[in-house]
Amino acid sequence: MEFGIVSLGNHAINRVIPAIVSTDNKITAIYSTDKQKGTKFARELGAHYYDDLEKMMHESFQAVYISSPNYLHYKYTKIALTHDKHVLLEKPMTLSVRESRELHDIANQKGLRLSIGFHLRFHPSLDYIKDVLSKGGLGEIRLVSGQWSHFSSRNLDNSWWGVDYMVGGGSIVGTGVHVMDTIYNIYHELPRGLIAISYPNGKTIDEHFNIIFDYGESKTGIAISSRKIPDGNNDLLIQGESGYIRVKNFFSTSVDSRIETGEKTLDVPKVDMYREEIRDFVGKGIKIANSYDGVVSTAMHLGAQFSSKEGRYITLKEILGI
Repeated sequence: MEFGIVSLGNHAINRVIPAIVSTDNKITAIYSTDKQKGTKFARELGAHYYDDLEKMMHESFQAVYISSPNYLHYKYTKIALTHDKHVLLEKPMTLSVRESRELHDIANQKGLRLSIGFHLRFHPSLDYIKDVLSKGGLGEIRLVSGQWSHFSSRNLDNSWWGVDYMVGGGSIVGTGVHVMDTIYNIYHELPRGLIAISYPNGKTIDEHFNIIFDYGESKTGIAISSRKIPDGNNDLLIQGESGYIRVKNFFSTSVDSRIETGEKTLDVPKVDMYREEIRDFVGKGIKIANSYDGVVSTAMHLGAQFSSKEGRYITLKEILGI
């Protein structure tokens, strides 16, 4: 498949572009507001550089990878879909449920693939987990919890990451959305609602979030994201009535994990999750997060922010409008 690339941030350069190239796909067009960077990477990849997105979209590539600043996700994705391009979009899908639902509807109406870059859906431990759960190996699931935290002292004020309306959140949109999507992916159903606490309370750009999801019938999800807790306990835990599965160091950009149960410890194969994501995107699209998953993710992160600000329980129906 031929790809166009929209924006050249570190994530795109270091992970996704190499994954596209290494899976025998081709990058034929690059759009960046940084002409020097865009020209450099276009030359290295044998692609054309564009400083006009609309003009680029008239080219014949089939898919677009978008990793722009968060507030531009809606605009750039709508342009791509309007020009009949499949889209792989980085998280968060958008910064409003209305915009996410609109993109979902456009993609469905046009029969286009709109996928969201939740790379952890390709963590190899999930195959083991889902196999155990499908056989009832843990009994009724009571808790799915995860934490993706790291310590950061960097000053973000001079980049879009430090501007409220551009980024839409702090740790919650950086790592928290991955924890929430993993919980949703394992339960495979919408939570009834949630309650959340963030620090600093009421600030758009948070440093820490605690979120509790209500799945009813004593089933709970717990998501923690933080920029103030050092690395070391970014684990995934699934607790059932008759056992548990813990994946050590699940929440990461690379696989260096092991699976622990009450009976054994298993090694996890080291795969490149981004390569697997690209293969699935251009293939059957079995594991990759689709546009509806993106709408749910948007609702969960906005619901958590609203719950923290209001200091109360929030139902997903309030946020999704259903």
